Amino acid sequence: MIFRGRWQRDLQAAINPNSLRVADHGVYVTARSNKLSKFDLGSGEALWTQTVPGSSGWVTLADDRVFYMSQGDGLFCFRSDSGEPLVRWEYELVYLCYVEVWGDIILTGGWRVYTELSAYDR
Repeated sequence: MIFRGRWQRDLQAAINPNSLRVADHGVYVTARSNKLSKFDLGSGEALWTQTVPGSSGWVTLADDRVFYMSQGDGLFCFRSDSGEPLVRWEYELVYLCYVEVWGDIILTGGWRVYTELSAYDR
């Protein structure tokens, strides 16, 4: 059996496992050029792209939203279908690392021992 590629995208950086998510036939990923994009899983076609601070933040999906935690510039929320920016939260902490969303709660924290687990209202 020969393994043949379906499509390729040059992200100009190694993929950070925390900044790549797949859902609803879409691939959500950051690129070195400070971009967060959604690609069609089947064709690789770019469906939308947004400029974000940094390229190695954390991406998570919840409902019809994409959440991007940057390295020091806060948390961003976009519509997953269109990439429309919805909300930007700013925090006093320099780097919150991971972000997970469960219902109406946003959980952040966990970068080594520097940040505590924190919960915020969505």
